[in-house]
Amino acid sequence: MDTVSSLKITKTIEDVIEKFNPEIVYTHSPHDVNIDHKIIYNSTITATRPISSKVKEVISFEIPSSTEWNFHQIFSPNMLSLMLVVLHLYIN
Repeated sequence: MDTVSSLKITKTIEDVIEKFNPEIVYTHSPHDVNIDHKIIYNSTITATRPISSKVKEVISFEIPSSTEWNFHQIFSPNMLSLMLVVLHLYIN
């Protein structure tokens, strides 16, 4: 991912947002230690600016294999109940 420009990643996310027109976008946590995840987070935040999209909410999620290694930041989920409902639907 470090060989792809931030602009190209942001434009790709903007294209997906334009195609599907979501009100909510999910992305990685800014506290993730995986650099690719941080790049995606930053590009998602840029792509969902109020002036360029109709996205109403951006929700971060945790990747357990990456986020827990960041000892200086504790991940605090902002949509735990929704994640549990989605997980339940996925399992069933």
